[in-house]
Amino acid sequence: VRTALGEDLSRRLHNGLAVPSGVDPHGAGILMRRGHAMTVPHKWRGGSVSSGRAATVLEVALHFVRFQEITMKAIAIDDYGAPATLHELPTPTPAAGEVLVKVMYSSINGFDLAVANGYLKGLMEHHFPVVLGKDFAGTVEAVGSGVDGLSVGDRVFGVVMKDSLGDGSFGDYVTVPATFTARVPAGLDLAAAGALGLAGTAA
Repeated sequence: VRTALGEDLSRRLHNGLAVPSGVDPHGAGILMRRGHAMTVPHKWRGGSVSSGRAATVLEVALHFVRFQEITMKAIAIDDYGAPATLHELPTPTPAAGEVLVKVMYSSINGFDLAVANGYLKGLMEHHFPVVLGKDFAGTVEAVGSGVDGLSVGDRVFGVVMKDSLGDGSFGDYVTVPATFTARVPAGLDLAAAGALGLAGTAA
C-alpha cells in the first residue's frame, strides 16, 4: 500500500494557492513536491517584483510549509474497535535511539486488523488516536540522539516495535527505534521492502 498522503496534501495546497494581486500568475510558481522543494522563479530576483508583493508571496508559502512541517495525515482509530479514519496529527519527533522515517510504503498484516478491531484491549497499552501499521519502508528524515549507522536520506525498512500502541506506519511519518530499522539492500525494491517486516520475520 503506497502512502501518498503527503503528495496529496502538497498537491491540494499547490492547487489552492491564490496568486497575490499584481503578481504574474506564471511567476507565482511555488512548487511543492512532498512538502520539501520550493522554488522562486529567477525573474522575481533583482527587483522585478516589488518587495511588498514578494513578501506577500513568501508569507503565504512559509505558512503552508510550516503547516506541513508540523502536521501529517495518518490512518488511525480513536477507540477500541472504532472505525479507522483519516486523521490530521502532529508530525512526531524522534526520541533518543529513534529515527523519523518518511513512509513511502507499508502493508496490512493480521496484527493491524487485530488492533483495529480492539482485540488487543488489555494486552497492550493504547495511546489514542492509535495510528495503525507495523511494516514500513521509506527514507530517514531525522535522527535522534544516540543513533549510529543511520543518516538522513537513507532508504530504510523495518517494523514499528514499541511497548505501547499509538505510533504506526499508516501515515506520512513514523518514529521507530533504530534497532528495528535497517537500510534497504541494493537491488531490493522499496515497495517490496515495505511488505517484508512482519512477514519476513514469520517466514
